[in-house]
Amino acid sequence: MEKETSPQIVWRDYLVIGLAVSMLLILIDSPRDGFYQIVPGIVLLFLTGIKENTGCIIAFTKKYWLLIITTVFYFIYYKFLTDSSGAIGFPITVLFVTLFGYCLAFSLREKYTDAFRMLWILLLAVILLGISKIIRYNQMGYFMDHTAELAAIVAFVEITFLYLDDKRYKIASGAVSAWSAFLLLRRNALDFSRLLYIKTIIPAYLDGTTSQKLFGRGPLAIRQDLQEMSENTFATLLYDYGVIALILYVGFLLFVVYKCIKTTDSDTRKVAIMTCMIMILSAFLSVEYWGNIGFILFSCIGIFLYRIVAEPLESKRP
Repeated sequence: MEKETSPQIVWRDYLVIGLAVSMLLILIDSPRDGFYQIVPGIVLLFLTGIKENTGCIIAFTKKYWLLIITTVFYFIYYKFLTDSSGAIGFPITVLFVTLFGYCLAFSLREKYTDAFRMLWILLLAVILLGISKIIRYNQMGYFMDHTAELAAIVAFVEITFLYLDDKRYKIASGAVSAWSAFLLLRRNALDFSRLLYIKTIIPAYLDGTTSQKLFGRGPLAIRQDLQEMSENTFATLLYDYGVIALILYVGFLLFVVYKCIKTTDSDTRKVAIMTCMIMILSAFLSVEYWGNIGFILFSCIGIFLYRIVAEPLESKRP
């Protein structure tokens, strides 16, 4: 019996461990491909049992083989067919973080919501520390960017109202979130000029070759070519990864919105809302550069992909 429950206990902690590692990587300004983010997930794959996780990986591969092929293509393209010197490991990072989110839900089944509740505790602590840092030292919080901090608050609020039942927690969380959001908004955390940043890169994008227009110039190309940092994921995708990547991202966002509206499964709707809100906020920051928020987003996408598979199977249960 102990052998069966151990994987559930460990995977339940994954979101907390993964986000903590992602935040640490940003704090020490590690390479922006976030490649080291995959280390906690790889460790958990071994700690939680090779047999069960192998089944999870096989199930993921059978259902989402096109995602794997696309990722491998982009990695090979940037590694061998372009002169990109940027963070070429980013596509691999996205794939693995998404896979680990899928494995979390696959392993815990309906108990995966416990992982969100544990993540809520970490986010609460970090948000409170961020408030203290802003007030005492007039510095940004521990997500190292005001907009990233605001995105974390949105995720925190979503977890509060989607996965917590205690009204006292909801009231207290609402107060903390409102206070922190007020401080951040006063510091221009929601800069609407970032929504239009894609217009800035259009001329340079159109100057590219056909392959660059389709598949991009490589990770962090905006920073290298234009000597500035993109703070809009949609603009980043268009310039760095090409119009095909942008179409896939927007198409997936529309699918998530559709599931938010149409699904009758509450678990699927909850994680769809989580995913949808972070994807919308990614118009104000680049999840490629801010891997801490990227970790939350791609983990949620992995859980969402599991729910897409599990929802029809659960509906058939007596």
